[in-house]
Amino acid sequence: MSPTEDDYKEPDVRRKLAILAILIILPGSQAIARKKLDWQTGKLTRINSKVDGAVALPIAGMIVAKQIREWVYVVETDSMIYQFERKSQSPLNVTVNAHVKFAVEKSGKAFLLDDAGKRYRVVILRKIAKDSKP
Repeated sequence: MSPTEDDYKEPDVRRKLAILAILIILPGSQAIARKKLDWQTGKLTRINSKVDGAVALPIAGMIVAKQIREWVYVVETDSMIYQFERKSQSPLNVTVNAHVKFAVEKSGKAFLLDDAGKRYRVVILRKIAKDSKP
């Protein structure tokens, strides 16, 4: 007995339903997995940069080298001074001597919000406690 057209449709329908279910569940699970961050406000006092290497990219049949810079953002709060690092070609869209929002997780991950409110992952280079006055 040879398979009929209906025999081929049923697995195809199940596969499409499974894919649809995954597409519906996946965005929700990512939102649950994304923790609510404890945002703080500090003053961005300085931005430093240095060349941290280069990367070669093939563009239109040619190899083009791009510099990678290491950007260090110094953020001051009432009790701490943080130095955050991000490697990229250009600095974040932030204003020196203005307030910036940032979050530091216990795991060591950190995030900065730029002036447009876009979130960027940064590395904590240093945390310096300010002297408390007795």
